[in-house]
Amino acid sequence: MFPYLKGALLFALIAGVAYAASAILVPDVVAIADTDQPQPHLELAFMLKAIELAGLGGVILVLISALPVWFRNRSETTLR
Repeated sequence: MFPYLKGALLFALIAGVAYAASAILVPDVVAIADTDQPQPHLELAFMLKAIELAGLGGVILVLISALPVWFRNRSETTLR
């Protein structure tokens, strides 16, 4: 179970760092593409939001994959 916890914490750390970087570097920018010309701060906001969402998705996938292991270990301890 501990490798799953390490994976979940790693992905949570990635999402947290991306969120903090977005709050520090581009605090007033919302990642909505409403202009024809590329703007560096808008591109940075999109990139940081993508990293944040990928990290959160990784946390969800790790936790979902850990559920069968948790249920199996729980059932083995209750049978003893």
